[in-house]
Parts: sequence; structure tokens; C-alpha cells
Amino acid sequence: MSAPAEAGADTLCSRVPEAGDGLSLLDWLLVRFRYHDEREWRAHLAAGRIAHNGRTACGDERLQRGDSIAFTPPRPASSARDPVGHGGEPDQPVPVLFADDDLLVVDKPAHRVVQHTGAFVQHTFVAALAQQYPPAVDLPRLEPVHRLDRETSGVLLLARSALARRVLSQQFEMRTVGKHYVGIVDGVMAVDHCEVNAPIGPPAADGSPRREVLPTGAPGAKAAHSSVRVRQRLPAATVVELVPHTGRTHQLRVHLAHLGHALLDDLLYGAGDARYRAWVQHVKAGG
Repeated sequence: MSAPAEAGADTLCSRVPEAGDGLSLLDWLLVRFRYHDEREWRAHLAAGRIAHNGRTACGDERLQRGDSIAFTPPRPASSARDPVGHGGEPDQPVPVLFADDDLLVVDKPAHRVVQHTGAFVQHTFVAALAQQYPPAVDLPRLEPVHRLDRETSGVLLLARSALARRVLSQQFEMRTVGKHYVGIVDGVMAVDHCEVNAPIGPPAADGSPRREVLPTGAPGAKAAHSSVRVRQRLPAATVVELVPHTGRTHQLRVHLAHLGHALLDDLLYGAGDARYRAWVQHVKAGG
């Protein structure tokens, strides 16, 4: 789920995809947002925290593709806990690479949640940065113009003005900004370099957050192109340089898993459901 501009600061919203058509709301929540179990989702429903097409939901509603689902999680007892995002070190300084009235560039550490989404709603990385680098009056919030996954470290650009957000968003959309990543993948890659041109989309019969390589023309499939180059081979892993030429959700992670070399310890694409769910529960408990 993602928060729309018109929603409250902590409200998460999502549109029901084709895979959710005909499911009950509760069943769809259990499949799509696995960070809560059935008991937890029933409690949220009973407390009136979930809306279906703008109306308080009970959980038995049958969904149609395109329906709007909104979830407003309860605030934690203490707002001081973990001010930089779940799993981060609250007192760890964040290197600021550049800052002016329009733009903020920081070196985001790993294990910081950039914006509230999914299981991570309170105390996000951007919210903490905004306390020291607030946006201009023409921008409602400090806006990252691209995304880095929770586990990913690297340079993050944030707009502090509406002009910067508009210009930077156009540059990312036109692919005039180059992105380069370095990662460690499982196993020893045989080739030194490869181009992966493989469409990506959600699994046809699965509402999970995972994406996968789909046949060209399949429902939801979007063209995706990544470059993978070996930098160093280790005994049981490979250090690779990665360049995404398109910007699909989890693109590099999906393409690497498709090659049989998932990112090392990638709990979403390199491990089974049981381990992924155990990790989510661990993080929710403060781990």
C-alpha cells in the first residue's frame, strides 16, 4: 500500500489488481499484505481502520478490480521509538552529500525505511530528515524522487520544492539519470556480462508483493531491461555491478532471481514464504 497525497500522513491506500477480483476483502488482505495475520487484520477491521471505496469495511465485501482500499494503522504508544525507521540505528548520523533550498542528497544506510509503506508506517527515514531539512511552503512533504529498498544503501535524492520535484521527476522518467548498483549474489556466475530483457509483473494468481518474469504480452507484464556485469567472483558468491535501464518494481532483484543468482539473503526473492513471514514478524517486534 502507498499513501496518496490527499490521505492522512499515516493512511496507506492500494488499488485491487486483477488477481484480487472476486476475493473477499479479508482474503485479499491476507494474500497481498502478509505483514499482518488473520487475527490482526480482523482486529483492524473491527476497529474501523480499513475502508473499501471510501466506506468502513467489515471484511466480507467481494472485491472488484480497481477498488480502493485504505488502511489507517494505529499510532504506537511511544512516538520516540526508532526515529529513523524500523530496524535502523536512531543515533547513527546520515551523511548529507548536498543540500540547498530545492534539493537534498543523502547517503542512505541499509535497513532504513524510506517512506511509510507495508509493515513500516511510523518513524521513517524521510520523516526524520524532514525535521532538519523541511520542505518549502509549496511542497506538502519532503519528497524522494526515486526509491531505494529498505535493505539497500546508496545515494538518495529528495526534493524540497515543487519545482525540484517536477524537474527531477521528469529527468527520471526520461531516463536522463543513470543508476548504478553494486550487489553480492548467491552462487558463482559463469558469464562476465549479460543483458536481461525480460518483462516483469505480478504473479497471475497471487496477490503477494513479489514480482516475477512473465511472458511477453501476459496481463500486467511490463518491459524490463537490466545489465549485469561481474566485478569479483568469490568461493560461493559473486560481486556484480547492476544497471537498470527501466524502472520496474524490484526489477534488479527479479532479474537476478530469474538468472538463478538472487541477491544474497534477499528474503523476498531468495527465500521461501515461511522465512519471509518470520522476518516480517521479527521486524514488527522491534528486531
